Amino acid sequence: MSGLILCRTKEAENPYYISGMDLNIYSLEELCYYIYNNVYLIGLELADETLFEFIRNETGETELADRLKVLKKQKAGLAEIVVAILKYVDYYTIGEIEQIREIIETLNTQNVLERLKARADSFLDNKCYYSAISNYNNIISSKKDST
Repeated sequence: MSGLILCRTKEAENPYYISGMDLNIYSLEELCYYIYNNVYLIGLELADETLFEFIRNETGETELADRLKVLKKQKAGLAEIVVAILKYVDYYTIGEIEQIREIIETLNTQNVLERLKARADSFLDNKCYYSAISNYNNIISSKKDST
């Protein structure tokens, strides 16, 4: 992705707060940027009622909010939910979205400790030291996996 990108959605008065990163999101484009650049940090907990209400009430995108609720009810995977958001907002190319889908699907094939390690490393890269330490501690305190 390069060049100037104009936001087409409205800026929220009340941001969506991402606690693990201590980050406020004010638009759907910012949400897409966060997802794309922090793919190892996100999980299904991202797709919660708070996000749906943010999308519906703060950005006015009721169609996307309804689509995400349906996906959640159908027990869709993280990749499906992320792709639905990224395609709706049209912030990234189809090729970039497919790369994210592949990364998420690869993460789904890893065991829990491998995913936690990738997540902890990503927190560390983003200078979120407390979250990184918490994830590393979870790895250390976990039972050993024979694989």
